[in-house]
Amino acid sequence: PPAAPAGVTATGGTRQVTISWSAVSGATSYTIYWSTSAGVTKANGKKISGAKSPTVQTGLADGTTYYYIVTATNSAGEGPASVQVAAATLSAAPAPTAPSTPGGLTAQGGANQATISWSAVSGATSYNLYYATTPGVTTSGTKIAGVTSPYVHTGLASGTTYYYIVTALNAAGESSPSTQAIATTNAAPAPPPPVEGAWQ
Repeated sequence: PPAAPAGVTATGGTRQVTISWSAVSGATSYTIYWSTSAGVTKANGKKISGAKSPTVQTGLADGTTYYYIVTATNSAGEGPASVQVAAATLSAAPAPTAPSTPGGLTAQGGANQATISWSAVSGATSYNLYYATTPGVTTSGTKIAGVTSPYVHTGLASGTTYYYIVTALNAAGESSPSTQAIATTNAAPAPPPPVEGAWQ
């Protein structure tokens, strides 16, 4: 039988391991034995017959160490096993999460408008502003999507109080709403006094 394969290496990747070795003189085929426990042998290892160098073993678990030996075979039989090698697959990437809740929300009233500002949220790609003319505004309030800070909300009624919250968004979803901010627009200007008639 052929000699044991030399130069065996194992390299972990995303749910896969690549096993390589040097060609053995006189070998006609190779077999890989593997296990998730150290001390893999031909007796206790799971078998991959007819392997070629390099072999990519796929469908493995994330963040797991795998152990390998390789044998060479010819018409005289299967030769001795190589030294054991090991490789760990990569850990699973963390699942994406929605951004954190925006903070620092302020609202300042003006002439038929309000200026709303908030602190930037790490990982946010856009923001939604919700408003109402009654306290306790929620995300069921009127929505203005895709706003940036500061946002000037125009076309408002004079002398009216508006209530605002803001949320942050990314590909994973929408954050919980911020605390409420309040702004009151300026009162309507007083009408001009009547023009007195000219004396005759």
